[in-house]
Amino acid sequence: MTSKLLKITDYSLADLEHAKNTSPALFRYLEILNRTHNNSAQHLRHLRLQAWCQSALATIYKTATPQVVCEFWSDATDSIINDAWQICDCSKTDLAVFALGKWGSRELNLSSDIDVIFVSSENPTILQFKCVRKFISLLTERNDSGFCYRVDTDLKPGGRLAPLISSIKQFEDYYWSFGETWERLALVRLRSIVGTKNIIESVYQIAEKFVFRRFIDFSLLEDLKHLRSRIHTHYQQLRPERINLKLAPGGIRDIELFIHALQVIHGGKYENLRTTSTTFAASQLVAADRFNKDDLEFLIDCYWQFRYLENYVQALDDAQTHDWLENLGSKEYSDFFARADRVVSIVETVLGKSSNLPLLPISNEEQSDWLRSLGFQEITISQRFSELIALTAISTRTYQDEELRKKIIRLFVEEIASISLDRDLGIALLIDFFKATRAKTGFFSLLANEPRLIRDLCTLFGCSPYLGGVLSSRPELLDSYLYNLQPKPSQNFEIYLDELAERRLLNEIVAANQFLQTKNLNFLYSAMVTTADEISLQLLESIKKNVGESSLQILALGKWGGKELGFRSDLDFIFLTEDSPKEIDHRVAKRFISHISEPHKGGSIYEMDMRLRVAGKGGPLLVSRESLLNYLTNKAEPWERQTYLRARSINNNKSFDLKIHAACINKFLSVKDLSELLDIRKKLIKTPGDQYDIKYFAGGLIDLEFAAQIAILKKKIFGPSDTSGMINAISNTSPEWAKQHNDLDKNYSFLRLVEQLFQLMSHHSTTMLGSESEGFSRVARLIGLTPAELDQQIGKTLKQNSTILKTLDPRQLQT
Repeated sequence: MTSKLLKITDYSLADLEHAKNTSPALFRYLEILNRTHNNSAQHLRHLRLQAWCQSALATIYKTATPQVVCEFWSDATDSIINDAWQICDCSKTDLAVFALGKWGSRELNLSSDIDVIFVSSENPTILQFKCVRKFISLLTERNDSGFCYRVDTDLKPGGRLAPLISSIKQFEDYYWSFGETWERLALVRLRSIVGTKNIIESVYQIAEKFVFRRFIDFSLLEDLKHLRSRIHTHYQQLRPERINLKLAPGGIRDIELFIHALQVIHGGKYENLRTTSTTFAASQLVAADRFNKDDLEFLIDCYWQFRYLENYVQALDDAQTHDWLENLGSKEYSDFFARADRVVSIVETVLGKSSNLPLLPISNEEQSDWLRSLGFQEITISQRFSELIALTAISTRTYQDEELRKKIIRLFVEEIASISLDRDLGIALLIDFFKATRAKTGFFSLLANEPRLIRDLCTLFGCSPYLGGVLSSRPELLDSYLYNLQPKPSQNFEIYLDELAERRLLNEIVAANQFLQTKNLNFLYSAMVTTADEISLQLLESIKKNVGESSLQILALGKWGGKELGFRSDLDFIFLTEDSPKEIDHRVAKRFISHISEPHKGGSIYEMDMRLRVAGKGGPLLVSRESLLNYLTNKAEPWERQTYLRARSINNNKSFDLKIHAACINKFLSVKDLSELLDIRKKLIKTPGDQYDIKYFAGGLIDLEFAAQIAILKKKIFGPSDTSGMINAISNTSPEWAKQHNDLDKNYSFLRLVEQLFQLMSHHSTTMLGSESEGFSRVARLIGLTPAELDQQIGKTLKQNSTILKTLDPRQLQT
């Protein structure tokens, strides 16, 4: 590290006690630092807390300048990130990590997110994605020592919905094809942290050419003026005693925008301006005689004064706040306004005045031009937008709340244009949302103060007719979604059932927002299975309390049992009892089926499928554990043993689950058995047509899942219940499967990813896909392909799977 601060032990005990009384965060963190740490995750957090406490103490006692504090904290972050990269074995992959924002400029504040970009030399691999997700989890997940950092990847090429990793070619193609002015400013602070040298050099070269042009682009100034106005439309000083040091006019963001704008404007000619440091950039602007020396020195002095105040408020509780309250220091409060007025006057000499009015273009012609510039289609411009504008605010403060409504409309429209896969769908659902809220100003006030909520709503409105439609028609869910509320279960059973249905919907919405950003199937499976398990167990126990004592439990089957549950999946299961089912067991089971499947306020809690019961769909609903094991051991058909390989007790009875698996693989598969299973396959597999059925075509999901399950039975492998785990387990015992392991696992994950994205992006649940299918182009864009490329990729994947399975599937090897 180039910057040093006093160690914690350099402060007197009296100073430390005073600091702990001033800062609740210091009180907590100094206590944690006295503990021993047992693993690498805790070690990283201890390193973070050590550096944070040094930075917070230096800020509180002013033993170092704010610039030195920010440099020290940034360098400590660099070191911790390098350690985490090594711990996750990411150094063995062909990747590079780049910092942006304040971390990129070595000016990180004490409670900031860290803005990160990941780049690979070639198209990123599954291994690289797994490695990066592991790396992010290591940094973000909380344990007894807290977390390391909030990691923000939204500044990557393509934004929050783009793939987590970009190849060098994708990085270059994106910025030169779609890069906007704000992205040129963001890349001014691009700085490599760790990774492959040739990637780092290539990215620097691409970024430098994109950011710093030899000739001045005169449209750049207009873009910068518009950008500044957009920033200020997000800022609203709702409480006079509170200043947002970052977003207020004349604050931190204004100064950064001004300096970076001058760097972008003049950096093509003056190479010394190509620096990530705000202070050094200002000195080089003076040296190049690009701006008045006194004004630049004043801006830098203000910048570090405001950064000191920002660090101070964040040192109090390690909270991501930028608000300075008047009661923290009235002198600093009044001084901010005096300084900010002059900052604004300096900034406006280049970027012009920032005006929030008009919040929307006034005339129809201006509105149409604005919408066209954002990429909306004519039906939205000529019809839908006028319908949206007509939904006036219901309020007694007509003028003020109409202004707030217009501001919210503009924020929504620009956010939809910025991040949505389908802008026009986004506007259509926004109209439904405003209608459902009856344009109440309470909702507008909530949205004005929650930009994250606007982003999340726009993501779903512009991607998913399914979940976007749910939220647009049920705005009362927003409070629970925003604040992650889990209300105490109602004593009224009918209301309790409504609550369970809403809980399933909310958890699906939360999972969808994460999934759209990460494309992480394992996260999705975990979220969906955990929700289904918890809701089913709670409902079952509630019914038992009302009906009477029963040993009834649920055995999950299918994708629920295999922990691969996705969007819109139904629940496959049977009921188990300790002994022969009693009358009360049947009563509990019937009520469970009725309550979980009947319509509630939020729809049915779950759709269910009980055709996999013992002895087929005509068999009993309930069976004792002993009877089930006896049936699987002595009577079950091969297809039934195949089905029960994925059985799982949702009450976590792992020993019984192992007995089921053992019973399933106990008997050998005969030639006759395989012939019967092949006949079943022939009935299931559909003949190819104009569209792909990724579930039922040869080489599709069902074909691959069943082939893996039957291979488990054939080879009598004792192992996992999920498809990827089965493929891996078979590959560990079979050289033939091992050769095809990577292709099968990759292809299965691709088809599941496409399937789940289609569930989100279509009004109806379907596995029939084609280039003309609803949502096809949205799915293609989300995974970085054109519709034609996605169509080809699906066909290629199905064909490759079908070819591979002809050499591996025990059923097909008999022919």
